[in-house]
Amino acid sequence: MIDKVAPNIHQMNPGKGPKELGEQHSVDKYKYVPEKYKEVARNMEAQFAGLMLQEMEKSVGRENEDSSSDFYQSVMNSERSKTMSEHDRGLGVSKIILDQIYPERMRNPQSYEYFERMSKAANPAQQIAKYQAAEEARPIIKIYASPAKEASNE
Repeated sequence: MIDKVAPNIHQMNPGKGPKELGEQHSVDKYKYVPEKYKEVARNMEAQFAGLMLQEMEKSVGRENEDSSSDFYQSVMNSERSKTMSEHDRGLGVSKIILDQIYPERMRNPQSYEYFERMSKAANPAQQIAKYQAAEEARPIIKIYASPAKEASNE
C-alpha cells in the first residue's frame, strides 16, 4: 500500500520501512515534552490499568478469598499495571493524556528550554542551598558595646 503512494520511500530512508518510520515519528513527537509531564501521564496510565485489572478480577469467580490472596493479587495487579505503562506501546492512554496536558503547539525547543529553566529556578532544594551558601559567605559582624558604656556599667 505504501509503495503505491510513495514508491521511492525506501530509497529516501534506506533500511527503514514504513513501520520503522512511524515509530521514529512517534518518538520525535514527544522529544520536547518534559520528563515530569511524561511521568504524570505514565502514572495516570498505570492507575487506569490497575483499575481495569481490578475490575477484570471481579468478573472472574475465585474460590479462595482470604486476605493473603487478596493482598497478593493487589500487588500483582499493581506491578502489572506499572509494567504496562512503562513501555512506549502500553495502552496508549499516556499519549492521549500528554496530548491533552502538553499540546503539540508547546512542543518546541524554546518551550522545552523555558520549562527546564523555570523548573530549576523553582526547585526548593536549590533555593535553600543557595540561601545557606549566601549565609555562610556573609561576613560576621560583631557589635561590641562602646568602652564608655562598659565603664558606666561597672
